[in-house]
Formats: sequence, C-alpha cells, structure tokens
Amino acid sequence: MGVTLHPPANPKRFRVSRTWKNQAYQLYVPIGSNLEKARKIAEELDESLAQRQRAYLLRLQTEGLHVLHEDGRIIGLQRQVRFREGRKPSDSMKIRLVKSEGEKPVFKAFSVDHHGFEKAFQMSVDFIAEFRSVEKGCSLYKRMLQAQTLYANTTQESSVERKKPSEPTDVDALWAMLENEVKAFQERRSVHLIRG
Repeated sequence: MGVTLHPPANPKRFRVSRTWKNQAYQLYVPIGSNLEKARKIAEELDESLAQRQRAYLLRLQTEGLHVLHEDGRIIGLQRQVRFREGRKPSDSMKIRLVKSEGEKPVFKAFSVDHHGFEKAFQMSVDFIAEFRSVEKGCSLYKRMLQAQTLYANTTQESSVERKKPSEPTDVDALWAMLENEVKAFQERRSVHLIRG
C-alpha cells in the first residue's frame, strides 16, 4: 500500500502500511512542523517494510511454501469421496487454487474412478504446477510428486467408514444432554435454556 496521509481530510501524520502473510503492518509518522522530514522518514520506513515483504515472498517461492503444507501435502489439493443416495461413492482429486488474494478461486477435479489414482494424482500435480509456475523436473515438482503417498493413504474404504450415516438419535435424549450441559454451565454463569 505504501505511504499515505492520515486522516485524508485533515492530515496529521503519514501512514505506512504493507500486508503480507495475511497480516497488515502499519506505522505512523507524525508530521509536526517539518513536512518533508516526516515524508522522508515515512518513505524510509516503507522501504524497510517493502524489503521484509519481498524477503518473505522470495522465501515462499524458494522453499515451496506457496505450494506445499509443512506436512508435505499440496496446498489446494484434497482427495474427496462423495456419497449420493442410490449411487456408488465417487472418488476424486479436488483442486481449489487462488492466484492472488482477492481473486476468484479456480476449481478443478480429476476422477480417481475414471483415471485411476496414479494418473488422477499426476494430472492434479501437473495442473497445480502449471498454475503456480513450477517447472517440471525441479526439486519442488519432485517434492509435490512425493506427496502421492499421503493422498494414497486416504482410501475410499476409510472414507466410507468415516462418512457412514449415523443411527437416528432421540431428540429428547439430545435435549436432556444439552440441559445437563447448561446446568453445569449455569453453576459457573447466569444462563437460562429456552426450549423452542
């Protein structure tokens, strides 16, 4: 964002602001009696923040932090099993990517049922590599391919077990549990339960 006068209507200081790592950094320099001196100090602070911002972005690119999570999974890629009534579960590699903050996300899916896991994963990695400007054959691309084992362990069977519909629960039993929780909470605070 850079250097701006603050407040705009009746400026009393310069505001220096930069944003990176989802955080806004703002510094204020009072104008005082010497406007040019305050402007020079604000520009020096802005350059200092700009250097820190560039260093952070460079580190993201060189270490692959814009592509990989710390645990090795690929940012924006997940394996998903979809369950629909009357159909067999569909297994796919889902992609959701954003080029830069504020832009609309890009969605893509590659069917594991249609292509097979290895090919669907390879197609996903190639799509993400092209989107993130990662050259095929570089070390970052190879690290992306090594994440295959993390996604292979998310098998369709384990997802089926996790997403089995639960037995219908008794509503009165749920209310009784909630009332017990509220009573325990009421002992600490002044709270009343209104059953609608």
